[in-house]
Amino acid sequence: MNMNNELSYDKINGDVYFIEESHKYGNVKYPNIEYLSVTTAIGKYHEKFDEDFWSSYKAIEKIFGIQTFKNSGIRKTLLNTKKWKDDYLDLVDIDKNLFFDIKRGILLEYETNRRESCEIGTAYHLKRELEFYNKPMIKIPNLIGDDTEFQCEKHNWDLSRENAILPEYLVYYHSDDGLLNIAGQIDLLIKKGNDIYIFDYKSNRNGIEKKAYFNKSTNRTKRMFYPLTHIDDTTYNHYELQLSFYAWMLKKINPNFKIKQLVLLHNPRGEGEETRFDLVYREKDIEALVHDLWKLKYLDKQKNVIMM
Repeated sequence: MNMNNELSYDKINGDVYFIEESHKYGNVKYPNIEYLSVTTAIGKYHEKFDEDFWSSYKAIEKIFGIQTFKNSGIRKTLLNTKKWKDDYLDLVDIDKNLFFDIKRGILLEYETNRRESCEIGTAYHLKRELEFYNKPMIKIPNLIGDDTEFQCEKHNWDLSRENAILPEYLVYYHSDDGLLNIAGQIDLLIKKGNDIYIFDYKSNRNGIEKKAYFNKSTNRTKRMFYPLTHIDDTTYNHYELQLSFYAWMLKKINPNFKIKQLVLLHNPRGEGEETRFDLVYREKDIEALVHDLWKLKYLDKQKNVIMM
């Protein structure tokens, strides 16, 4: 951990730093700058997992039994609204105390799974990061398909090097007017000349969801929010946007960079074999997303000016 007066941080690239414990990005030169993380930015454009709703849904399903619940009116009501109200309990003949006991157990299970997934993910990322350090030259044909030799130095973020491996690369973007500031970390950045390869590690136990929920009442799949309403709301697409955002920021640093590969490596337990997903660079979608994020910042600033 580095120290700068009273400020401590785990990583710094240029003036932008990252603090692991709080998962916060900041700027040592301009401390008033607030950064939006890439994952938080993308999260603004898709539906969040509603623990209250799904724990209630699962609790009623458990009390009814799967088959009975499947054909029940309360199930149709819940799936149509996707919101939970305790008033719904008046629509069904169940023991309310039993319902709340089961619901608490499901919420506790969510919390336990979240904590375990976080621990597995942290260990998995660290294991992969340490694979590249303390080696004079590295070949990675399994990742990029050739025997090019690469250099890797911990916390050396110099992108002018010809062939470099940069684990946990801190990347950021500032709009010209300073309204929008975004930062993120690339799990593994490989630079071969001006060719860019971006890899991301995922260890979520539920896998990579590629098929979106189909709503029979609207006769369409669940989509992301404007301006991404043409994209199905799946974890696969969220991750594709995440890596595309990293690629977009790198090209802002150097327009001569060529995005060769965006790759997702999934390992549900952080050990054993990984499943590889080769993703598409969604440049136009990121441009639209950045414009919308900037517009929201601008409108918020104008609102604050009016209220002063």
